[in-house]
Amino acid sequence: GSTVQAVQHCADLGLILAAVFAGTVVALDDSSMAERWSTNLNDGFVLAMCKHAESHWLFAVTRYSNVHCIDPVGGDVLWKAACGETHPFAFNIQYVPELQRVYVAQKNGEMVSLDSRTGRVTNTLKMPTARGICVMEYVPARCVMCVGIFSGELLAVDLSACNLPLRIPLATDAVGAPVYVATAKTLYVPADGDLCALSVQDTTGAPCLSLSQRRTLHDYVEVGIENDSMLRGLTHVAAEDDSGVLFAGTGAGEIVSIDPVSLEVTERVHVASHEENRVTNVLYVHAQKR
Repeated sequence: GSTVQAVQHCADLGLILAAVFAGTVVALDDSSMAERWSTNLNDGFVLAMCKHAESHWLFAVTRYSNVHCIDPVGGDVLWKAACGETHPFAFNIQYVPELQRVYVAQKNGEMVSLDSRTGRVTNTLKMPTARGICVMEYVPARCVMCVGIFSGELLAVDLSACNLPLRIPLATDAVGAPVYVATAKTLYVPADGDLCALSVQDTTGAPCLSLSQRRTLHDYVEVGIENDSMLRGLTHVAAEDDSGVLFAGTGAGEIVSIDPVSLEVTERVHVASHEENRVTNVLYVHAQKR
C-alpha cells in the first residue's frame, strides 16, 4: 500500500528496481514483473535512486540523507554513508560517471557529493537560495548538474569548477523532474503545467543552457494536503531512446506522450488507482518498449 517513489532499469540483468516509500527496494523481472529480491534498508523512507553506469550498483537515498549502495544481483548493501552530521531531508540523487561521484540534493539547499566506491563525502555546495533542492539531472555535454529549486528556479552547476554559471526562473512552484536527451542536446523540464525545452550549448564560453521552447500541456492547480501541496501539473518526464518521444507523468494520475519537436501531447492514459494519486516517476524500458 506504500508509494513507489523511484524506478531504475538494469538491462544487462533484466531487472526493474523500484524504491518503495516505506523503506524497501524491490527487484522485478523486466518481462514478467515477478519479484527477484527485496531489501528493507531499515532507514526510513526511500525517496530517490540512481544507478552506477558500469557496475550497475544502485544508490538509494533515504529521508535523512543516508545513501545506501546496493548490489543489484542479490540486493546486498555494499556500503552506507551519511551526507553530513545534521541529516537534513534529502530529495534526489544522481551519479556522474566522469567523476565517479554520487550527488545528493537536500531540502536545506545543499548538494553533497560522495565517492561512489566508498561513500566518502568529497564536497558540499550550498545553493544561493533559501529554498531547498527538489530535483537534479546531469548534462554530460558540459559537465553540468541542472538543479531544480522549490522556488521554481533551474540552476546550472558546473561540477568541474563547482560554481553556478546560470539561474533560470521557470515555475511558480517547484519544477518537476527533468530529462536530458543527448541526441537532441536538449533538457526537458516540467514547470507547473508547462514543458520547457532548454538547448544545451557545447561551445566553450557560451551559456550552457538557453530556453528554446515552452508549451502549456496540463492544467496546473495546487491541492492542499496536510499542510503541504500536491502539484497537479507535470511531475516527471522520460524519453524513448530511438525516437526521442517524451513521456510525462502528471499530478492528476496520467501518463502523456509528447512530440519532442512540437511539444504537443499526442496521447493521454490515466493510470492512477484513485483521484488523489499522482504519477511520481516515469521510466522507459527500451528492450520491452514499455
